[in-house]
Amino acid sequence: MSAANRLRDRKAKSRVIVLLTDGDNNAGSVPPYTAAEAAAAVGIRIYTIGTGTNGLVPFPETDRFGNKFYTEEYMPFQEDTCRRIAEIGHGSILPRD
Repeated sequence: MSAANRLRDRKAKSRVIVLLTDGDNNAGSVPPYTAAEAAAAVGIRIYTIGTGTNGLVPFPETDRFGNKFYTEEYMPFQEDTCRRIAEIGHGSILPRD
């Protein structure tokens, strides 16, 4: 939504957001589809670039003494979310391979 807010009042021929994501919503208060709909409503096109894996990845954690360590967490790539955001934004999903 932040990118759309920055582009909303621009008078350019085209306004485009390139979203690099694994498709997981882990920040912000506006759901991804709602943000995509708002951007599309003001003529901003959205292209998504999918990144991530469907497997275990190192995930940083901190113990009670402040020491950083890594555990393995399963982080799925949400291709369907990336594809739907691009469809709403009249863009396309760019392959991750």
